[in-house]
Amino acid sequence: MDNLVSWWEHCHTQYSPRTALVGAGQRATYGELNTFIQSAAQTLKNIGVRPGIKVALVFPNEPNFGVAFFAVLVAGGIPCPINPNLTTVELDPLLLVLEPQLVLASQWSEERQSALQTKLPLLKFENWNLLSNDMQIKPAIAPHQKSALEPELDEVACIFCTSGTTGLPKAVLLTHQNLLSNTHALWANKQWRDQEVFGNALPTFHIYGLTVLTLLPLSMGGTVVYMPKFSPKSCLHTIEQEQITRFGGVPSMFAVLNQYRQRNDFNVSCCQSWISGGAPLPGAVVDEFSIHYASSIYEGYGMLETSPGISWNLDDASYHKAAVGRPLKGIDVQIRDSQGQSLPQGETGHIWVGGPGVMKGYYRNPKATAETIQAGWLETGDIGRFDADGYLYLMGREKEVMIVGGNNVYPREIETVLLSHPSVADAGVASQVNGARGEEIFAFVVAIAGSQLDESALNQHCRNALSSFKIPRRIYEVAQIPRNDSGKILRGRLLEQAHQPPT
Repeated sequence: MDNLVSWWEHCHTQYSPRTALVGAGQRATYGELNTFIQSAAQTLKNIGVRPGIKVALVFPNEPNFGVAFFAVLVAGGIPCPINPNLTTVELDPLLLVLEPQLVLASQWSEERQSALQTKLPLLKFENWNLLSNDMQIKPAIAPHQKSALEPELDEVACIFCTSGTTGLPKAVLLTHQNLLSNTHALWANKQWRDQEVFGNALPTFHIYGLTVLTLLPLSMGGTVVYMPKFSPKSCLHTIEQEQITRFGGVPSMFAVLNQYRQRNDFNVSCCQSWISGGAPLPGAVVDEFSIHYASSIYEGYGMLETSPGISWNLDDASYHKAAVGRPLKGIDVQIRDSQGQSLPQGETGHIWVGGPGVMKGYYRNPKATAETIQAGWLETGDIGRFDADGYLYLMGREKEVMIVGGNNVYPREIETVLLSHPSVADAGVASQVNGARGEEIFAFVVAIAGSQLDESALNQHCRNALSSFKIPRRIYEVAQIPRNDSGKILRGRLLEQAHQPPT
């Protein structure tokens, strides 16, 4: 199959009577879903969607997203998923980068819709259907034209934006081959059962939610159950009710499930795999989860720029604790030094990834593309190492490294130690430059309900496991650790969470 459209043709033809998508009050078979997709695609064609037309998708976690995504592709356009929780002010940088010609939205407030409609044409999805009007979008391309408006968009299936926490977001160009190859690599990594049911608690604008938790199950004739808003009660109830066999989430979700005291009210033994991604998974969360749910969490590693899967532990009974698995089939991973030279097994260095999942590049940003991709290899910005059995370990992000007394210190190492304390539910680490002392480490912890935290005891706990230069100068108890939608810690906001500003 050359592209996602022919791939979908195969899926809905082969699995027509099976249930494809489920959400709050919505349920459709593959055959029914295809009818909705074709109808919406025709509406899009009628208003001018052609190859090269970018269509922003602003959807919560619901089946309507699946209809919109494939309808845009069938019409020849390029879907651009966007976070529906952003304010109209926060949307402006994304629209500036993407410059879409049309917006499709669902369950958005009238106020937000009105504000966005002053900038772009907007159509609304309701209960599988695209509500059309007589609008025409510009510029439209003649149906017989093969090339896109911009050569840069040739072969591009969709465009995702990075989180943009340190400035303007970057738009990642993912081709049909990127997504299809990664879906195949994920499928080849496991002997799947017939008619798997995937619980998708990840937002539809996140690549993990699209590739791993939507395209993968659809490729095997499985069912995708979208969870509109995560809570431990609704999650466990849905798993039991829908007999979900694979659940995908981020580490913070599993930490919340660990703390939920009514967990025994639900029978979730149907779930064969609990899959974690999007952010580092603390070992303490895994250990506690195995006690409460008599099951393991299987961690994977990926990033938007690799479509996303790089390595996975799924159902590997022999996997090594704290590792993020072995590289997926067809994906090459190297550990290199700062000069780009390959390092021997066991040494820590920069993680580089090669293979068909590597993005085409950053949209309209050749400089950033050249800095990230060299000779087909992508520099992830992560630091890691391989063990003797070929398992990959993450040490942290290159940009997050803290230089303390001339030594490299990675936040994840300190967070792992703090999370191993029996009274700590969550932890985050940030650094601050002090003119007299240089870079200093500050830790922030959330107490397990009913527990009392003592800074001196936590400090000693760190000293028992870490070198002296890695010990936080202060440890603050806070109500929560700020994270983005994929579960990554927003370190720039950590210092604001302290009861008193560090000095």
